[in-house]
Amino acid sequence: MILIVRNYRRRHEIPAFVDHDGRLSNRLLSDSWVERSFDQLPFFSDDAKRFYLPAFLRVGALKPNSLVAQFLLYALSDEFRMHPSGGYSQQQKQAIRDYLQYAGQGLEDLDREYLEAAKALWQAGT
Repeated sequence: MILIVRNYRRRHEIPAFVDHDGRLSNRLLSDSWVERSFDQLPFFSDDAKRFYLPAFLRVGALKPNSLVAQFLLYALSDEFRMHPSGGYSQQQKQAIRDYLQYAGQGLEDLDREYLEAAKALWQAGT
């Protein structure tokens, strides 16, 4: 299943998180809700992270210079906050790796360290 996100310039396809029944695991939350809640993601339970993460990935992809995108990158690079062993399916882990690949385009040097840490963590968690 593919989640299609669009910004003003182009269309992006990111694999969507699905539950065991093949249904989308999250409801499309508004961008404004995600932007207000971006710093709460690491404190969610593993179940809640799996449920809400697609909305955070969507906003991060659509708004790559936002606080959501930056915080998501930091959270995905730290195994204390977001660990691959948190019950993610292989498809969910691949969606995260795909997001990180996309997010790496146009990153400032300061954030590249976090990107490489996140890629290593989620690659090792396969």
